[in-house]
Amino acid sequence: MRELETELQRRGDLPAQATIFTHQLEILLRLTQGMGRLQENEPLWRLFNIVNRWVPAWRYSANLSNRENAEDFLDAIENVSHWIENNIRRRSLMADANLKQKIHDELKNTYFNAPDDLVDVSDGPDDSIHLVIVSRKFDGRRTKEKNDLIWSVLTQKLSPEEWGLISLSIGASPEEIKVS
Repeated sequence: MRELETELQRRGDLPAQATIFTHQLEILLRLTQGMGRLQENEPLWRLFNIVNRWVPAWRYSANLSNRENAEDFLDAIENVSHWIENNIRRRSLMADANLKQKIHDELKNTYFNAPDDLVDVSDGPDDSIHLVIVSRKFDGRRTKEKNDLIWSVLTQKLSPEEWGLISLSIGASPEEIKVS
């Protein structure tokens, strides 16, 4: 995390006196390019301003606020957290669409180029990628042979950083997936 902070400061994305180890949501949202999107949602922006006024001393003394303000604050936290989960976190955990298209195209333009070959590239957990290929080229082949065919293309056409994001690859012949 310190390396990330140093790099963000070097690039000018994070002021030199600021830190990523902060309760200041505004700084964190700016780093994720989410601030503009949040500001466009006027009701949520008002809730964000309530959340952003959090004072660490509130953890230690209940006398610094009243029940109504505390309930408003917790409601604002819930709404802003939900927005962050759906607009920042999930977006960053989704696999890169350009990389998924590149994987698809490399497989379809090389070995799996028959009209009835199916190449499906989809999101896996976090930012990983799942890959399913259905092709007659897999007829009569063992699992290792299928994987060797798939990965020979991937390792030739993609960088290690790119193919390293593939967490699942399945090769099957049409006969193997027929429903009986």
